[in-house]
Amino acid sequence: MDAKAVKKLKVAELKSELKKRGLPTDGLKAVLVARLTSALESSANEEVKDDNGVADMEVEEKVVEPPPAKKQKKEPFYCLPDGYEIKDEPSLRPIRSAVKPTHTPLSVSTLDQNVELSSDAFDNKYLRGYVSLNNLSKTDYISTSVQGLCHVKSVRDYFLLGKELELEGARNGVNLQSGQVGCLVLRFGEVVRKVWSEGRFRVAVDPQDLVQEIVLQSKGKFQIGKQGNVSDFMTWLINMLHRGLLALMDKKSRKKKTTIITESFQGTVVVRSITTQKKDASTENSEFDDSVLSTNKKGLGEESAELEVSETDTTTNFLNLTLDIPHKPLFKDDDKGGLVIPQEPISELLGKFDGKRYLDAVQGGNLTKRRYTIQKLPKYLVLHLGRFTQNQFGKTEKNPTVITFPVDNLAMGQYLDFNGGGSINAPSTEMLNSMSVSELKSTAEKLKIPNSSMTGVEKSDLINLCSSALSSTTSNSYDLVASVCHSSDVNVETTAVDHLQEGGYKAHVRHDASQQWFEIDDHDVKPTMPQLVALSESLVLIFVKKE
Repeated sequence: MDAKAVKKLKVAELKSELKKRGLPTDGLKAVLVARLTSALESSANEEVKDDNGVADMEVEEKVVEPPPAKKQKKEPFYCLPDGYEIKDEPSLRPIRSAVKPTHTPLSVSTLDQNVELSSDAFDNKYLRGYVSLNNLSKTDYISTSVQGLCHVKSVRDYFLLGKELELEGARNGVNLQSGQVGCLVLRFGEVVRKVWSEGRFRVAVDPQDLVQEIVLQSKGKFQIGKQGNVSDFMTWLINMLHRGLLALMDKKSRKKKTTIITESFQGTVVVRSITTQKKDASTENSEFDDSVLSTNKKGLGEESAELEVSETDTTTNFLNLTLDIPHKPLFKDDDKGGLVIPQEPISELLGKFDGKRYLDAVQGGNLTKRRYTIQKLPKYLVLHLGRFTQNQFGKTEKNPTVITFPVDNLAMGQYLDFNGGGSINAPSTEMLNSMSVSELKSTAEKLKIPNSSMTGVEKSDLINLCSSALSSTTSNSYDLVASVCHSSDVNVETTAVDHLQEGGYKAHVRHDASQQWFEIDDHDVKPTMPQLVALSESLVLIFVKKE
């Protein structure tokens, strides 16, 4: 059928031909003719191929109607037990948004600029992304962790666009059964999309499916009705999401061991270990003998000769860093009679990674001193504050020391070690320009630039690669994105009560468009001040690197 024949067709015939090709049948006859003509020409171009298999190019430029927008597939609704389909779209819209919300790239790109309130089906106002998650009985440690990850932009956008559903395992139904690691990824993605959805049925999000999957896959370590340590749970959740995404990938992608989790949170730390052991330690009891540290009647020189000292450097990746809170005595206020809670700046805790301090540890019965230095900082820095410890009564005690930290511009440069020598020594632009090709390649390896990017390139290209990577590596200022804190009415001096079980968690999250901070405490979502966020009893801090 050619263009002339198309023009002679009646409207009913045109609609019939368009319907066969799955094209829209609305519009005037002229529109239908243009639409069918365009479809016929496209079909003809696909059939006529040259020797290289490329369709012949049209000589004349023609104005044709753009192809119709691809409609989003919608799941049907049925009335049970009668089994007939419900097609009343306006009444189903809030239910669809609550059960299975979807997001487009355009809507996701504007989330950080949104200041307008949305309404649920009962006309309750809420701000997208700043809604509560139902507490299923002491599951606030799960809810607050999810709230924090929901405001990590790279992770949020990944799951809002449903990219985990595009992975091979998700398409083929591999590792998706309850109890399998891929199922946890899908349940997490569902909650993220609900938190950021518009036009919800009810404001609060029900995370029951996610919580049940967490209980199942943690083998009961994290339970409903028993308060958990949010630091332990956050570490577990981030690692499980990484494993789950890898399980859903095809074999080729899985070998790279890279997911949105590692792209967002993974950094590198160098650990220097100095181990002191007896020379014949392999034949003796593996338990550490304190006597080897002291001077006895043999004299220091003789005793030292029996010891063997070894130094090793280990480079390892991390998804979060743990900071130890020092134990400080509590003093009573003479005037008011209350307790004086000590304070400690976060810079003092971060000194663990300054490349100068050695921390004592016992490994395999041998005394080990370790020094930590950060070699590569991640885009999102997750810090865990070790606030909970077990006392002699088997109860969990909480260190009430307030850790003060900046909400904006946390400086991490002094803890970044470029060459593994314990101090920053990153080359300047002038130094890069004066380097030879071999020196540039050596620098590129330290910056973790793939070898494939350095193959067959000019010196100027190597300089640009190193310069770009350095600007990212040495960018060392971070802004707080979210935090999780613990609150309890129990007296901090009480040792017979489990402080973890008697308290609860709250999340603090920042709204980028207004720079307003919100406190989310179960169903209570309210504005708060950044000064209060910085003075809370935080356990988890999530920072983002400044561009």
